[in-house]
Amino acid sequence: IAGIHFVAGAVVLGPKAFGSLIGPGFLDHAPTACREDLPASIAAIRRFLRACCVKPIPQDDFELMLASNMVVHPKIRGFLIQRELDFGQVLQNIEIPVLVTQGRCDTVVLPAMSEFIADHCRTAEISWYEGVGHTSFLEEPRRFNQELIQFARNAHRDSLHRTYPASA
Repeated sequence: IAGIHFVAGAVVLGPKAFGSLIGPGFLDHAPTACREDLPASIAAIRRFLRACCVKPIPQDDFELMLASNMVVHPKIRGFLIQRELDFGQVLQNIEIPVLVTQGRCDTVVLPAMSEFIADHCRTAEISWYEGVGHTSFLEEPRRFNQELIQFARNAHRDSLHRTYPASA
């Protein structure tokens, strides 16, 4: 692995993250999205997806995101939101380049999460997207793709010069 790219990445989940790192764009919709009641679940996922985007996105992309979310069984969605994670220690040991892409207006994974990553990972650099929510790749695709291409090229180039300890 030459580099890691976190895109509005949640590296801490669970009650200690709710409200400070994970915001209302997630918390307000997740419980209903996990119900077996299909109409209620669809409505919650629609509201969640609207909370993900600040800038308008193509209708086809919205429908694809809706369909992708709905094929996940509600029980599985429930298990996913019940996870408790804290990768702070893991972040401290990362030695390869890390790009953190974060929308300043993200209400799903709050900007504080990206600051958490940067505070715990000495190789992390944050790319802030002003006026963008949780879906920077859809809201500003040209910029997102340019930054990802440049990051991948630099990470690959740097990896060619990196030395690794001999295996035992």
